Amino acid sequence: MSEVKKETEQSVSKTGSKAKSAGNKSTKTSTPTTVMYIGPQIRGVVSSNTIFNNGLPEVLKKKAEEMPVIQSLIVPVKELARARREMQDETTAIGTCYKKLVSLLKEKREADET
Repeated sequence: MSEVKKETEQSVSKTGSKAKSAGNKSTKTSTPTTVMYIGPQIRGVVSSNTIFNNGLPEVLKKKAEEMPVIQSLIVPVKELARARREMQDETTAIGTCYKKLVSLLKEKREADET
């Protein structure tokens, strides 16, 4: 049984590395997209409505790894009007992500205070 698990892990890691390298190739050849973070302020990381022209800063990338919901709140500027409309409706993906992030940040702040 452990051999099957090892084979599965090896195939997953191989697939993951192929996907990453393919992703890296496409990002190197394409021009960076101007994006805006439309989520709530994250102290020491990012303010709401911050625009990024040449990729995201490392501190934001690391925070997005900790809290993947952040990625949903980084939208291309050309989709900003639609995203802002959706953010007003808690039944949409962006609205749900915004509410979830506010909740996570509040929990983290409360945990840090105790």
